[in-house]
Amino acid sequence: MKRNRMGCIHYLVLAVLIMVSACAQAPHLRPGYRTLEERVIDYHDAFRWRDYEAAILFIQPEEREGFREYTEAIEDNLSVEDYKIEKVFREGKEFEAMVTIKRSYTILPSVTLKEDEIEQHWVFLDRAWYLAGPPF
Repeated sequence: MKRNRMGCIHYLVLAVLIMVSACAQAPHLRPGYRTLEERVIDYHDAFRWRDYEAAILFIQPEEREGFREYTEAIEDNLSVEDYKIEKVFREGKEFEAMVTIKRSYTILPSVTLKEDEIEQHWVFLDRAWYLAGPPF
């Protein structure tokens, strides 16, 4: 009987160690964690609806002043109609990603719908993904 208890304790300790190490290494197991794709969508939704106060929270802190200047220059002229994540590329880097966005938009005074693709650099800092700078 003593041997069975010791075996169970060893398995319990092993299971706890595995869970603790997994939580330490995998940010997606932490409460409130949003994946890169979720953060990209949240940012572009806010940007699309011109909620720049919400969108700025997805910008790397060092780049927020540049974002403010950009949005002040375009806020009454740019209207994003739609966007789509085309590609997410990490190239073996755990804390950096390149995200290709295809978007359609108009720029006043023109009412012609335009399309383009932009490539954004996203970085993982302080347990969250942030857009590292232009293009916004």
